[in-house]
Amino acid sequence: MGEEPAYQPDKAKKAIAQDKRRNEVDERIKKMIAQKVRKDSDTFSKKSFIGLILHDSERSQGNIIELSNINSLCQPATDLKIYEVKSNLAEMAKDDRYKDIKSVVTAKGATYLYSEVYLDNGRVKTLVRAEDIQTRIAEKVREDSRNLAELTNVDSLPAMMPDLAPEPGETEANLAMMAKDDRCKDIKSVVTAKGTTYLYSEVYLDNERSKTLVRAEDIQTTIAEKVRKDSKNLAKLTDADSLPAMMPDLAPKPGEVGANLAMMAKDDRYKDIKSVVTAKGTTCLYSEKHIAGSYANILVRVEVNDPCFIIAETVREESRVYPRPTDIELFKDSLFNINPDKLDAHVAHTLENYKDIKLIQTSTGVVYLHSNLYLDEVQAESLAEQYEEQRRAKD
Repeated sequence: MGEEPAYQPDKAKKAIAQDKRRNEVDERIKKMIAQKVRKDSDTFSKKSFIGLILHDSERSQGNIIELSNINSLCQPATDLKIYEVKSNLAEMAKDDRYKDIKSVVTAKGATYLYSEVYLDNGRVKTLVRAEDIQTRIAEKVREDSRNLAELTNVDSLPAMMPDLAPEPGETEANLAMMAKDDRCKDIKSVVTAKGTTYLYSEVYLDNERSKTLVRAEDIQTTIAEKVRKDSKNLAKLTDADSLPAMMPDLAPKPGEVGANLAMMAKDDRYKDIKSVVTAKGTTCLYSEKHIAGSYANILVRVEVNDPCFIIAETVREESRVYPRPTDIELFKDSLFNINPDKLDAHVAHTLENYKDIKLIQTSTGVVYLHSNLYLDEVQAESLAEQYEEQRRAKD
């Protein structure tokens, strides 16, 4: 067996001295952390408002200290690393001198410290909830600005955090706090002519671009309101060419309405706004919340003021879409603007000029029309007989 190494008193003393210095540094770190947490908690507990004010190094005046920023609070300790901070926090948790120092984790996984001497658990939960809401808002706004080059509608914010379920007014209160927080200084707000508030990050969208987007929002909102109103209250289509005249305050430039209609077609907020093109090539709009597509097509045909065209196109649509034959009594409805006394003559002319339109008569003598482009005669006759049987059963 080899000889054991000789005891070296100098090395032993050096190791003891290093351990002592390390312990002294650790103690200083613990005291600094505790001092800062207690000071911030005490200062904040005396304030009347609620909100997290988390800042880095020089500006650290928050009520709760973010774990990932603690290393910036310990500048006097040379070459201090985050793992050293974490290890000292673990030791502090076992030390009765620091039993008032507690930690809390947000829904986003961020860890914070506070002193329960000054902040009770209920208050801390309120603060952490505010931090979660503000973090979600900032992330959403920056993502919309960076990835979509879009503004973020304030009214849409509660829906994107269903797990937090902000109460009425809570989103606005947190936005007010964010406006005073340097971490969110890139988040700006802008209000449209309609009074809707939007947010954006100036890191990704400059002021001029935001103004352009706000103008687009105003135009699109105005269009949607007009179309929905016409569809709901008047059961009429809205001529796209008439839109610029009804928003003189915005004074859309040539082509601007069309460009915004194209954007609206890709926006889920306006998915009910549909368009149809008349025989004259005019684009008309309607809201399918109030007008069905088939009804909109009838309105388009009626504008042509050609009874044969109206009959033929309506029969074709019913044969193609449903599919079913069309009772000619349908065209006596005032919607079609066809003189009932002249209906038989119009049907005869339709059969002459539109060769795919065919006439069938049920066993009870009721006349139906169908288009053989979409519905064959045997099927049309069978369906017509079924409809008449159902009608007799109701009578």
